[in-house]
Amino acid sequence: MTIYLVLVGALVAESAFFFDSERFKKGQKFIFIVMVLLLGFIAGARSLDVGHDTLTYYGIFKDISKYEFGTLFAPNKYSEMEQGYVWFCWLFSRISNNFSHFLLITSLFEYSAVGYWVWKNSKRPFLSLTIFTCMFYTFFLTGIRQSIALAILLLAYENVKKKQLIRFAIKVLIAFMFHQTALIFLVVYILSVVIKTGRKFFIGSLIALPVLYLTRNNIFFFLIDFFERYSDYEILEHGEATTYTLLLLFIAFVSVIFKGLFPSNEDQDKEYNYFTCLIIVALLIMPFVGLNGAIMRVAMYFSIFLCLLMVQLYDRINEPGFKFIVVGLTIVLLIALFTNELNGSAYLYEFIGWDKIFA
Repeated sequence: MTIYLVLVGALVAESAFFFDSERFKKGQKFIFIVMVLLLGFIAGARSLDVGHDTLTYYGIFKDISKYEFGTLFAPNKYSEMEQGYVWFCWLFSRISNNFSHFLLITSLFEYSAVGYWVWKNSKRPFLSLTIFTCMFYTFFLTGIRQSIALAILLLAYENVKKKQLIRFAIKVLIAFMFHQTALIFLVVYILSVVIKTGRKFFIGSLIALPVLYLTRNNIFFFLIDFFERYSDYEILEHGEATTYTLLLLFIAFVSVIFKGLFPSNEDQDKEYNYFTCLIIVALLIMPFVGLNGAIMRVAMYFSIFLCLLMVQLYDRINEPGFKFIVVGLTIVLLIALFTNELNGSAYLYEFIGWDKIFA
């Protein structure tokens, strides 16, 4: 656990030091890149025992690396798996059959994509990166396929901003080839077109949320037929789903309240409303999480925008003292949640060793 807390501590210190982003802009970018690469390296240089599914992915990689080219087109053990990931494993194994290399390269790609997305869209990138680390770092140690898909989708967000539908759709399709759930990211583009104030969306969501809770069983078993391959994912503990749901609900309400208390210019309001609506979409998905753990992964495509929304929440506060208190309390809460998430043998960090990396 120590290495994770050191990383978060460094990010918190940098968030404070570079809070005046204009003043330290040049030095900020270099250190930000170093921190992003460090996060990627630590994740990629982990042993097979770190992360719930790392050992499973090791077996998959080793199996696929033994395939002949023709085997990829014939029925095989991984015919049901997303073929983009299967081909990626096979192509990578032609270069290196070392899974440590595979893990390191994919992790560096994932965190580079996250870093690029944060840098392009957050006025306080270190703070956004701190939020990401506390809320999503452990998942990136586990869900390799979806982490790759999510990294591709975060890069596609630039196409959302520029309204480049074709380029966005192509990247979603590529991500879909790594994890089928990536298809839902199309909602991100749709909302960017239709959302203006977000008021009607918020009111409609408040009405829809209890309805979804009451009808979630029927809706879930209807949808699972499409995503049948995820039907055996573990059921989450009720407390885990409840905590995450309450967090999203709280932030959604606070963002609406802050909009009234701390008005901003029209352009900032539009982006603020948009991020709030994305969090509300994640909230609408949460009633289904208790039925199947895979649904949390679907919500993540939208909840990751907390990294951007929460910074905008802070920046709407004009009083420096109040802003300092809100940011400080948020960081304490996030570190507490992160620490709680790390309380398990799956996240006891162990370095793979330089011999494996340079093998």
